Amino acid sequence: MNFVVLDIASIIWDKKQFERDASVYYQLADEISVFIDAFETVGLNLLIRQNLLDEILQSFPFDLTSDKAYFKEFRTIAYSFLSKISDIVEYEEIQNSTIATIPSILQNHYSSTTKLECTYLIQEMHTNEQNVIFCTFSAIWNNGKLQSQNGNLTKCYDTLIHPNNNLETYLKSISKQFDHNSKHDSCKGIHYIGNEKVNPLSCYNERIGDKTIPQQLLDIAMPFRNNFYSWDKNNQTYVCFKNHQDNKYHGYDEDIKNVPPQIKNTFHK
Repeated sequence: MNFVVLDIASIIWDKKQFERDASVYYQLADEISVFIDAFETVGLNLLIRQNLLDEILQSFPFDLTSDKAYFKEFRTIAYSFLSKISDIVEYEEIQNSTIATIPSILQNHYSSTTKLECTYLIQEMHTNEQNVIFCTFSAIWNNGKLQSQNGNLTKCYDTLIHPNNNLETYLKSISKQFDHNSKHDSCKGIHYIGNEKVNPLSCYNERIGDKTIPQQLLDIAMPFRNNFYSWDKNNQTYVCFKNHQDNKYHGYDEDIKNVPPQIKNTFHK
């Protein structure tokens, strides 16, 4: 699963900088509008607490843009996007002052509340086991990839700098792709190759070759160590997906005794 973190500086602007020179915000407004279109198309999960989202909407510089038609249009687009986001991923209020980002994404012009919320976000980014994508914009970012560091542990994030990096193209390049292994043909049932027990993949009919259902299961699969697991409701079985080449995965019905308890708890809370 992929989570998106939006660069907060792209939507909480620096009032003093804006008053000195608003040109960067014209470019930023254009870039964000394009990003919003792409984000809504791919339907990703935004890693953000509702409290931070509320803070953004309150901090957004409406007073600076109210008399400028260009920014009024941007304000409408951005506010509509932020206020109707449904696919947000909440996380706990855990403040860890030993975790820092390189470069820092805590900006001086943020309010104390926003800064505190950002520390919770940084903690979640650093400890989340899912793929976290940091989305920023060329108008305000020229620092390469974002990293977080806690002592000797450094985490590097996939950093998309719009419009240089296309969100849809990137996601296609990293997304897990179902690629069937014929030894798991459903028509073969449970069988043995030498001493190896081989389970079928019940959700895939190799005679038809339609990958829709196994791909859907792979898209929502949860990671555990080197594998991904999903629950096939139609066939009442867990499915284990294994990586065999680049971003290609084959799957098979997994014996329930081999399914990690964490996976069982996730799909059957």
